[in-house]
Amino acid sequence: MSGVATTKELIRSICAFETPIILAKGVGSESLFKKAVEEDARICVYLQSVTFTYSYIESKMEIDYCNTDVTFSSIIVVHSIPEAVATISATAGRYLKRVVLVADKSIDLTKAYTDFYNVHSCFYSNLVRVSYESMSGFGKNVLDMRFAYRMGRVMLNMWERETKAEVLRLRKELFVVGMTPEQKALVAHNYLAKTVTYWDKEDPDPV
Repeated sequence: MSGVATTKELIRSICAFETPIILAKGVGSESLFKKAVEEDARICVYLQSVTFTYSYIESKMEIDYCNTDVTFSSIIVVHSIPEAVATISATAGRYLKRVVLVADKSIDLTKAYTDFYNVHSCFYSNLVRVSYESMSGFGKNVLDMRFAYRMGRVMLNMWERETKAEVLRLRKELFVVGMTPEQKALVAHNYLAKTVTYWDKEDPDPV
């Protein structure tokens, strides 16, 4: 066995949760590890501790892993607070249940969570609860966020189809040829005011 010699090989080994990782002869383990982190910071999510061992025979890395239930595709590297907030908002908008953000240690990802919760979360009426865990290491900050919704994606898709069908039906029933946009808006407003029941956002029961 020749051992790991490139950053891509090291990243693959880490994503497979291998330990120990034997390095090829002549390869500096610490320098290779630092390059791998810079090449793909997502691997930091899985690393609890890393120990480098050297001998005349071989060099190797012993790794204690964490967060092994996190899929690699759900880890996103961000480079600013606004980008982090936008990513969190997009996650909620797609009704995903989990996203893990990674950023340089100079970026406070907990601020991104606070900004989203205080400013943006109110726009997602299906969102019931948001929680997070944060960790730091290897020059990176990590924010693991979980989302809970009133109802799942399957039911929402069904509701969206039913809503579109109802809109088409009501358009024929409420509007007549020649109505201005303002008249249509008034008719639609009056209809909704008489027929729509509003639900408390804090009520966890499905509507």
